[in-house]
Amino acid sequence: MRSLVGEHRDSIPEGAGPAGQPSHIFPPSMCFALRHPSKETVVTVAPMAKKDSAVEASPTAETVAAAQEAPAEEAAAPVAPPTPTAVLDLIRELDHAFNAPPKPGRERDPFIEVLVAVARLARAAGLREAQWGLTELAYALQDLDVGRVAPVVRPTKRKGGSPPDSSVTWIMRVRVLSALDALQRSGMTQEKARSYINSNYPKLGRLMSRGRDLPGTIKRWQRELGEAKKGSFLAPFAQQLFDTMKDTRNISAPMSMTPDRWRQVADNMLARIQP
Repeated sequence: MRSLVGEHRDSIPEGAGPAGQPSHIFPPSMCFALRHPSKETVVTVAPMAKKDSAVEASPTAETVAAAQEAPAEEAAAPVAPPTPTAVLDLIRELDHAFNAPPKPGRERDPFIEVLVAVARLARAAGLREAQWGLTELAYALQDLDVGRVAPVVRPTKRKGGSPPDSSVTWIMRVRVLSALDALQRSGMTQEKARSYINSNYPKLGRLMSRGRDLPGTIKRWQRELGEAKKGSFLAPFAQQLFDTMKDTRNISAPMSMTPDRWRQVADNMLARIQP
């Protein structure tokens, strides 16, 4: 795969960009024309969630600080909605990046491609800070191929104890628990739903980091996410579980959901999990 980041590294012209970075990340031929919004453009901001729960959606302190430190001229620049062409190009690039397994040793390439593609869209919308941040992360991933570890991808040293299970593992566990909720809505008890998952999807046992009792482990995952404290490692996954179950219920609300249909929803979720 051609390295998109490498192609553009030497094409960044001089000039002050966001936070002192180059003003152009990609050459004009690789970017979409900026379009200023009309006076009728309305920007909708989602309401903030309450702050007293680990299950909420709110920006991090670092995100807020970065926004406050943005140069005045960049902060005042208009943000233009991306053109339909820009969005379609992004969709095509997303499909291209992940439509086939990467070559051995090039597992990071699809993610670099996607970061570059989204950075182009950010530039098309006039989001220079976002454009540079995405490109910087793409650079950092590419630099790993030559043994250079940028601060943004350097592991944080733990003060003690073993590191938690990976975020990808927890994402898949959240999907299992979402399917469990659907099975309960089909009329199963929690115990029967856990046994159903164990009997029909034994490969999900690979998501366990210890023990061999999948039904008991699923119960533990529920407890750990239910007890997750705000700001903890598990808090985002507790939020994701809450959001996923809510979305599934909302999508199913207009339909006449029978027990068989709820079971099919659960089976579809479980079948897509690749531990």
